[in-house]
Amino acid sequence: MGILKSLFGKPGKPVQNAIIYIEPEESDIPVAFQKTGKAGGATFAHLNKGMYRIIMALPPQKGKLANESEDLPDDLHVGYHKDKNIYFVREPGGFFTIRFSNLKNLYDDNITPLYETDKNDPGRLVVGKFEADGKFGSVTMKVSALTEKSFEKLIERYAEDVKMVIIRNEAPVITEEEDD
Repeated sequence: MGILKSLFGKPGKPVQNAIIYIEPEESDIPVAFQKTGKAGGATFAHLNKGMYRIIMALPPQKGKLANESEDLPDDLHVGYHKDKNIYFVREPGGFFTIRFSNLKNLYDDNITPLYETDKNDPGRLVVGKFEADGKFGSVTMKVSALTEKSFEKLIERYAEDVKMVIIRNEAPVITEEEDD
């Protein structure tokens, strides 16, 4: 069964208990939040017109799905495929995909990918933003955990695609003056 999922582009194990927050861009107070269920999904509907951030707290994975590396190398941390609406994120807790669907009443029918630590809680990631351009904006997210090998294969599949945006994590350069 895992081979079939891999062939059809939906590998991974659903992530239960990922916490997803939807916050208006001008406020730090969520208008909605949910924990993902057994299928790894959460739907946010009936959003009013406005700009929103998507913030997630991804639970650490175990076994083959865990990222055992203490120090993440400087290669891919985040990728987003605009046509497929798939967000790839590699964190100390594991390798994840977030699939966006049911994008209704959103400007450009898409998510703008982001990758930053939430200023209020470093354990949460800001993964994207979107604009609801009318009443009843909605978005569904499905979070899956992958093995490192599956994650790398998906990235290889999409890396050269012009619709794929890749955000690389670059270590800051510290000069001797800053070191003092």
